[in-house]
Amino acid sequence: MNVFSMINARMDHETGSLRVTSENMANLHTARYKARMTLPLQFDETMKDLDLVCTQKGHMHGHPVSPHLNIVEDKTGIPSLTGNTVAYGHELEKANQSSNWHGQMVRFYHANLQMLSEVLKKT
Repeated sequence: MNVFSMINARMDHETGSLRVTSENMANLHTARYKARMTLPLQFDETMKDLDLVCTQKGHMHGHPVSPHLNIVEDKTGIPSLTGNTVAYGHELEKANQSSNWHGQMVRFYHANLQMLSEVLKKT
């Protein structure tokens, strides 16, 4: 069973935080559901990596596999960091089959954060 995540990160210039939105699609037997989470995070480009743990209720030990991250511009021209990752959610077998989201962990690597920082500095 797989859990697919669409990850978006955008710098909030007013607060200096990195706002991350995770939209997840899980296929749990016949049940499908989406969860959207936004986390305000302090952006520190000296960090070697940044672990983001999105949890609503309960916990799932998701293991991200090779996140592919790209800098894109949305309709307003604001750069943001987007990417796809796949987590193998065999732990979901032990989770209930309601619409509760049981957590997702995604790692943003320093090189991508630094690249995002450089782009944001130019805006």
